[in-house]
Amino acid sequence: MITPLTLSPGAIEPPFKIPAGFAIRHLALGYEGLTALFAKVRPSPLLQADGHSIDLRSDASVVHALKATRSQAQSTGGLVPPEQNPDTTKTPPTQFIPTNSETSLLAAVAPIQRFAEVHASEQAVPVIIPEMPPDISPAVAAPPFAIAKFPLPKCILIGTRNNGEPAYWHFGDPRLDNRHMLIFGASGSGKTYGIQCLLAEMAQQHLRSLIVDYTDGFLPQQVEPRFSSVAVPKNHFVRHERLPLNPFRRQRQIIDPSIPAIEESPYQVATRITSIFTSIFATMGDQQSATLIRVLQAGIEDNPGFVLDDLLALLRADSQNGESLANKLEPLIKSEPFRTIDEGPAWEAMLSSPANWVHVLQLKGLARDIQKMVTEFALWDLWDYAQNTGSKDRPIPIVLDEIQNLDHSSDSPIDKMLREGRKFGLALMLATQTTSQFNQEQRDRLFQAGHKLIFKPATTEIERFAQLLSQSPAGLSKGEWGQHLANLEKGQCWSLGRVLKSGGTFKEEAVLVSVTSLENRNFGI
Repeated sequence: MITPLTLSPGAIEPPFKIPAGFAIRHLALGYEGLTALFAKVRPSPLLQADGHSIDLRSDASVVHALKATRSQAQSTGGLVPPEQNPDTTKTPPTQFIPTNSETSLLAAVAPIQRFAEVHASEQAVPVIIPEMPPDISPAVAAPPFAIAKFPLPKCILIGTRNNGEPAYWHFGDPRLDNRHMLIFGASGSGKTYGIQCLLAEMAQQHLRSLIVDYTDGFLPQQVEPRFSSVAVPKNHFVRHERLPLNPFRRQRQIIDPSIPAIEESPYQVATRITSIFTSIFATMGDQQSATLIRVLQAGIEDNPGFVLDDLLALLRADSQNGESLANKLEPLIKSEPFRTIDEGPAWEAMLSSPANWVHVLQLKGLARDIQKMVTEFALWDLWDYAQNTGSKDRPIPIVLDEIQNLDHSSDSPIDKMLREGRKFGLALMLATQTTSQFNQEQRDRLFQAGHKLIFKPATTEIERFAQLLSQSPAGLSKGEWGQHLANLEKGQCWSLGRVLKSGGTFKEEAVLVSVTSLENRNFGI
């Protein structure tokens, strides 16, 4: 039976609107109908449609059942028994023209039937076709079989242990502290390949992910062909397309759904933007920071359409400090990395893309400082999007490589995402070659990630990593860790995270893992 469902009040909020004729349909299929899908005689998948015609196999039971549905639906009030299945080997190929409602039913059955063909039983079972309620309008009938926009994979394969058993990242287990992953390793150790494997696994489970690429590690010619075929990445080259976000938009935070969202003041926007520039320019002192905040605040208050280009003239008109600051910021501002948008955040379109499972913000061709500025602005905008739309059961994986180049100060977007991101669904995948640039507070914050993968570090980093890992619950000494890290081969890593034991316990362990290659992951089978 197909039942129309209504949206609850407030489910769709501005700026989104419900299209005319929009409907949600719930398909309920009884056990007899479900059993029929696994039988030798079963509804055929849709082939090629020519106008309103749909070619079916010579399974006459399907034709008879659909005809019976038309004539008997009103009298039965439920499932319509089909006629006895004739000898299909003697039945010529049949072309049947179903009604629109019957077409919707067949479209719903086809994806399940494709799976059922692999597991078909040897015994033929008559096909049962559910009743199509007369109140369903063909004009508004929606496909009743759809993929969830934000699925939550239970676990993601990393590779195999020495004994051949699989090793997993238990991504969707509710007992996991958070869904962040920290990935260490020297250049050439296999960490970028490992990230591609994890993202491809997510894609296979219909989970979309984001990459901010300022290392050129995920350029189209750099990624594996198998990764491209599975994840179908969409590259957004910021230098040409420019990033669709407004850096001066006032961010909103929902504290309580029953009260209006709290919006940033112009002063808060100015302070946040200043923190980005101070993270890029270590030479920006307190006086220049104060000047930038004051000028930004005034510009945002006076001009609702304030853009980066407006900042230079205001700085030069302000003071001597403003003039020197304008000269410092001019190359970044003149690069014009952003474009004005009238629609909502671009993240929703990326995370709902029907054809691409991975979206990559490519910063190739931009100067290093501009790359860092764009990344920080993008992370702030993504944080705002997640705060207002996210939940712990709606995962948003984000890959950031060479994170030692980003801002890790208190209240930076990475700091907020690491500490509070779980409740908004954010799942950071952070990779780095070194920890030398992090202070103790920042190292402690990074090591709160729920899972770590440690590939072979550079020789100069082994002692530092061994010291950090000796403080983990794995119970190994610094010397033991140093030996383990030095002996790692390319594509091998130590997986440090929660492991599901045979008794159902969830315990943190250190496991030596060989990353399963993309070719050996049986994608699509």
